[in-house]
Amino acid sequence: GRYFLSHKFRAFEAMIGREFLAQKPANYKMYESEDLQVDITFYFKNGIHSDLFNLPKSVCDALTGLAWKDDRQIKKGTLKIEYSPNERIEMIIIGKK
Repeated sequence: GRYFLSHKFRAFEAMIGREFLAQKPANYKMYESEDLQVDITFYFKNGIHSDLFNLPKSVCDALTGLAWKDDRQIKKGTLKIEYSPNERIEMIIIGKK
């Protein structure tokens, strides 16, 4: 079957993709490794946010075709929530390009 993605969810994924493209170096090569590690920290202003394990799905899906060929390449990683007046997502990708 087909699954439904809300307009808000699709807009969030599109924003993640645009931010990645705006911040990546000009000589960036997509990750080819089948054994990627992705460490993600989500920064929120307060305690109002999604559950930790619901957050990375949209981020990883949004970077498919941009940072890596498929998010199934990710085999390990860490997730954290921190609080900061500057809401953002920070990601470290470890693997071969």
